[in-house]
Amino acid sequence: DTAGSTYAKAVGPITGTGSLASWRQEIWYGANLVGGANQIITATFSGVINATKAISCHEYSGAALVNPINQTSQAAGNSTDANPGSITTSVNNELIFAAVAYESTAGTSVSGFTVRSTLNDNIAEDQVVATPATISTFFTNTSQRWISSAVSVKPQ
Repeated sequence: DTAGSTYAKAVGPITGTGSLASWRQEIWYGANLVGGANQIITATFSGVINATKAISCHEYSGAALVNPINQTSQAAGNSTDANPGSITTSVNNELIFAAVAYESTAGTSVSGFTVRSTLNDNIAEDQVVATPATISTFFTNTSQRWISSAVSVKPQ
């Protein structure tokens, strides 16, 4: 970004199946970022990019400054209820961030999660888990192909 912050891949890429075989999903993060107004984040891609692409950025505060990512999970499927796999938090107030890309129709977030983006009918959501727990359901949707990823972020 224009403030000189650096970013790292938390999870991915995960590749879709069937009609989503050319789709990929990744989650990146930046720890201890430099703040400020009017910053620009630039993403550089390699390889062939098809006509469908989307990037969404979400900003959080209060994450651990060193090694903030605790767990990751990801999956691609063709079913109802897109699920990247369970995430087990290990400390109080751990953040779970999850994202799903759908083949056709939008799904919904499950109870406890707050939707942060519905770009192109896909969902990005989060939840702060008060005490250590295993979260195993992330999205509900009609039967279709999907790609989903999730990360848990330790607090300071």
